Amino acid sequence: MSKGYDYQSSKPASWYKIEITPLDEEQKPYVFKVETKDINWTMDQYQRNREPFTWKMLNWNIRV
Repeated sequence: MSKGYDYQSSKPASWYKIEITPLDEEQKPYVFKVETKDINWTMDQYQRNREPFTWKMLNWNIRV
């Protein structure tokens, strides 16, 4: 787990293609793209206030 977003980081942001698989088997998996400097922090924030799911990175530094 991340300790928080580092706004001072000089690391450039990258685009990621993420697949979300809900733990509820009645819901279908879906894919989305996100631009971030810290994918783990971003996904921690994305998961807040949502039904449980797993995620995996399909690609990174993709062209939008």
